[in-house]
Amino acid sequence: MRMTSRLCLARALALAIMGLTMAFSSGVRSATLKDMVPEKYRDVPIVIGTTATMPPVESVDQQSGEVVGLEPDLAKAIAAKLGVQVQIKNVAFDGLLAGMQAGRFDIAMSGLADTVQRQQAMDFVDWYVSGVQLIVPKGNPKKVIALDSLCGLTLGGTRGSTELRRMEAVAKDCKDHTPTVASENSPAGLLMLKTGRIDAYAVNYPSGEKYIANNPDAQLIPGQFKVVNRGAAFAKSNAQLRDAWQAGLKAVIESGEYDKILERWGASSASYKGATVNVATQD
Repeated sequence: MRMTSRLCLARALALAIMGLTMAFSSGVRSATLKDMVPEKYRDVPIVIGTTATMPPVESVDQQSGEVVGLEPDLAKAIAAKLGVQVQIKNVAFDGLLAGMQAGRFDIAMSGLADTVQRQQAMDFVDWYVSGVQLIVPKGNPKKVIALDSLCGLTLGGTRGSTELRRMEAVAKDCKDHTPTVASENSPAGLLMLKTGRIDAYAVNYPSGEKYIANNPDAQLIPGQFKVVNRGAAFAKSNAQLRDAWQAGLKAVIESGEYDKILERWGASSASYKGATVNVATQD
């Protein structure tokens, strides 16, 4: 009887010590993450610029007026780990990266592809992977099947986006005249598609499915092309915030919250848990 009581007491003490150790480790990690954040962000929110026209990556909720989606949820989860607040501003895409570099935003996010060209001017913390998706008119009258079937067509993409650059690269390699047209954003591009101004429009995964759901006159070509890492962008002068953001992302991944966020927005196949900085080696 005494032996049983002693064993129970020993087990209870062991469990208590284990619990205290885990709580202490969690507290130390939390304190360490908060210490990584530049001091100026401890009293004011981190301002994030985005172009909220790409559901489910980011879009404006029609009822609340708030920017919602995969990237906003990741940003808020990271901010919680770092013990800071974020303020998300919706801006035109062609002014997004320039605005971040000019200091109007601390971070830019909008399904941004991490490319070698962009790395010359900014840094990326990579948080998911996706490729180009092609949208064509219903019935696919031009018989588009992949990037190499686009020659001779009029192609579109959002001004300043990697998707438009992909279309321009395709056009450059074509023998037949293949003009490209830049739109202000994806909804404007889909309107060009509907009115016959362009034959195919490029977006990034996983936005294609959502666009098609809201545009019954359009059709999504199966598959993704030119899959790349995508992430949050930081000015070269803001390396301390970049490193804190990377550490916060790693903590979100380790906690399992990352998987839940991607699943919530139907983007589990876009998972990338490397949490790398500037991983791209090509454009």
